[in-house]
Amino acid sequence: MTDKQNMSLSRRILKLFWTDLYESKVEQKLVAKVDGFILSYCCVSYFINYLDRTAFSNAYVTGMQESLGLKGNQYNVINNCLTVGYIISMPIHAILLQKIKPRYYFPINQILWAICTMSTAACKSFSSVCAVRFLLGCFESSTFSGTIYVLGFWLKRDEIGKRIGVFAASGVAGSMISGYIQTAIYNNMNGTHGLASWRWMFIIDGIVVFPLSLYGVFFFPDTPTTTKMFYFTEEELEVARNRLPPPKPNTKLDFTLIRRALFDWKLPVLSMLWVLGGAIEAISNQSVMILSMKAEGTYTVAQINQWPTAVNGVGIFSILVAAVYNDALPDHKWEFIGFIGLLQLIAASILLKWDVSLGGRLFAYYLAGTSYGGQSLYFAWANEICQGDDPLRALTVFCMNMFSSVLFCFWGTLLYPASSAPKYHKGMITSIVTSLLLVCWGILVKLLFDWQKRRDANKVDPLEFSSDHSNDEVVSKEIIPLEQKE
Repeated sequence: MTDKQNMSLSRRILKLFWTDLYESKVEQKLVAKVDGFILSYCCVSYFINYLDRTAFSNAYVTGMQESLGLKGNQYNVINNCLTVGYIISMPIHAILLQKIKPRYYFPINQILWAICTMSTAACKSFSSVCAVRFLLGCFESSTFSGTIYVLGFWLKRDEIGKRIGVFAASGVAGSMISGYIQTAIYNNMNGTHGLASWRWMFIIDGIVVFPLSLYGVFFFPDTPTTTKMFYFTEEELEVARNRLPPPKPNTKLDFTLIRRALFDWKLPVLSMLWVLGGAIEAISNQSVMILSMKAEGTYTVAQINQWPTAVNGVGIFSILVAAVYNDALPDHKWEFIGFIGLLQLIAASILLKWDVSLGGRLFAYYLAGTSYGGQSLYFAWANEICQGDDPLRALTVFCMNMFSSVLFCFWGTLLYPASSAPKYHKGMITSIVTSLLLVCWGILVKLLFDWQKRRDANKVDPLEFSSDHSNDEVVSKEIIPLEQKE
């Protein structure tokens, strides 16, 4: 095998698992800086974001329930308060993020959610926890959709999938690490200065946010057209501004956005895609395993906090596999989405039967973690479909998250209430149905996107018409050499 062939193979492997070796060194440096300054910041932010959210589940099973006298479905109600805050704030974030520079907008929200997280440690009643969690949802909701929106300014369709995958995996990693942190705090700090371990967890989770927010103010670069960061050269920014398709005509942030959102298929259909994708994650993200273990009463505190972390480990692996798949086969997202739906069908069926060995139930819980794999596909697809209309793209990714969260306002309370542990019979039946619906919906999105591409290809660009020719006389795009003209 020649050196050229060796290099070609190395390049294919590198592109498969992360990025291409670009012909332009300027573009190579640009993408490396996007990864180093934008992606790294967003991943750490989302990791801490989920650390804060998951802290509540770990705190609940490590003394918080008894300390505050929480009963019945109050656990689900508190989670719903966060979800309501998450929902009502997302359209606001979608608009403000287009008016306020991300380097300021993200850190402001981070500081505010850090304050809310630490305030949870001071709560002494059910109502106070509800209020704090509501505000936490308001500020944290800027992170996920906001990051995907910003990445869409910098990355191509065959680059963004793996970056979204790593970003989404960082959030799942926050959920995974939370259990180990709570166990360590419980073993080493419980009762320190008269505070229970669960209160210390909220204090620590809030403190670590402040250094990140300072980094964002000084190093986050905004978008290619607005950034003035010292580490970008003008040549790199020029490449960044021209490497993606230009904005389509009539796609400004104005009142026409309402028409573009309401009278086109993209926003409602893509929102429903993530509604179903989020619904099949319920077995994993509704703390079903951790609450089932607590309800059975045969496991230690360490086992309850640590065994469920393997679900998140499976989730991280699934997200990364899906991200690699997306960038390698960007036109075949629906097949992988269908595969994820079938895996959730198997997991929910096993847990619905319930009367299986402990190993069988653990297998089902961990298999359910593969549901997280769809996150990089859903949002990479949305970015690609809405490319060229940045206001609609922002509104779509935020609305996808918003409508999925609307579902969870009642989804957890009705189908996965803490009082239904350990079996969650209604939840498992619903998961089977939504898994099948997701398979069908992925096919629908594929068909609509193909139809849109055919429609766009048949549209004639107005620039193809010469002003000094009749309307039916199209100027040829072919460049005619000078000698032919003569």
